[in-house]
Amino acid sequence: MGDPNTTIMWINRKWIFMLKDGTATLDWGEGMAQKLLSGEFTCYTPDEYSHVLRDEEMLPLIEAGRITSFNAQQVAIRAWPPR
Repeated sequence: MGDPNTTIMWINRKWIFMLKDGTATLDWGEGMAQKLLSGEFTCYTPDEYSHVLRDEEMLPLIEAGRITSFNAQQVAIRAWPPR
């Protein structure tokens, strides 16, 4: 479920969103996002944006160890290990 020594960052929930292709991402601004499952960076356009992740869409990310918890305003996300 992830390294317990990995840094946990609390971020605004509105920055965690789904692309229309079903990819859960973390918004880094100016059309740059990071895929939550792979850590890979990707560019997106406003037309590709779908919605802020719903509660039920957070559960697979918890199971994958990518996020540890969430509430209505924030998400606790694990930092990706250095490559």
